[in-house]
Amino acid sequence: MDRAYRKGLLLVFAAGLLWALISPAGKGLIQAGVEPPTVAFFRVVVVLLLSGPYLLLRKREALVVAPSRLLFLLFYGGFGVAASYVGYMMSLRWLSVPFALLLHYTFPLMTLVGAAFITGERPLRPQVFAAGLILSGVAFPMFGSGAALSGCFSPPGLFWGLLAALAMALQSLYGRLSGKGGSAISTVTLFFYAHLFAAFWLGLGKSLGPGWADLGRITAGQWALIGALGIFGSLVAYAIFYVGLRDVDASTASLAATVEIIGGVVLTAFLLNQMPQRAEVAGCLLIITGLFLNARSPQSAKA
Repeated sequence: MDRAYRKGLLLVFAAGLLWALISPAGKGLIQAGVEPPTVAFFRVVVVLLLSGPYLLLRKREALVVAPSRLLFLLFYGGFGVAASYVGYMMSLRWLSVPFALLLHYTFPLMTLVGAAFITGERPLRPQVFAAGLILSGVAFPMFGSGAALSGCFSPPGLFWGLLAALAMALQSLYGRLSGKGGSAISTVTLFFYAHLFAAFWLGLGKSLGPGWADLGRITAGQWALIGALGIFGSLVAYAIFYVGLRDVDASTASLAATVEIIGGVVLTAFLLNQMPQRAEVAGCLLIITGLFLNARSPQSAKA
């Protein structure tokens, strides 16, 4: 494993740990009555408010994009970033956390399938085996918990959860394509405009759907938590994830990001006072084993 590959893998691990903030914080906000689309929209707004001025002052060239690319960015912002943000938050409303995580972490398998077609990177057998092991680790807590199966098979929850997984796979694949120079759009440009158009889609959806009346009911502490999710769960996490994709293939990155599960178990224990059960500990051990095997496997073969 060369130095650049190791660095990229560590960045993806770090992104996964930051994403671990989303499950306990998001579930807590939803239980307190905050609408999931509200959380998703203002996470994106925080990203734009912090990254926009920086790019304008330091990397203005990243804000220049060919008009012919705007239609793709409009699509990517909607079906990549916006769908990922709101899809997972909505799945937390309808599903138990273990089952929502299980659905979300079908995205490594989606990435494995799509990598051969989009990035030209054929998954290797160790990566396929690691993906199965990691998904088994995610499923283990769900079937080991007596209360976990309640509400698991809600059709709206299944729809939103699978939509979020597909959107995350799309981000992994096109982020990798941009990071390794296979796209006409740079990684920084892709990141900013994807969030800009995500704000458009999320704002439009909220205006046509639940509306904005809930804003007046959000407390100062809840606004602070949404802001923290925007900074650490979105801006920093996605930024280092995209940087990591420069040196790590999309299939490996999507598998490595599942370290979020381990972080989520720990954070849930501290933030929501819910200690992990034996099945959850066993699931974490399966995930760690899968991550270890994935990290030791060679990079994907080129098509």
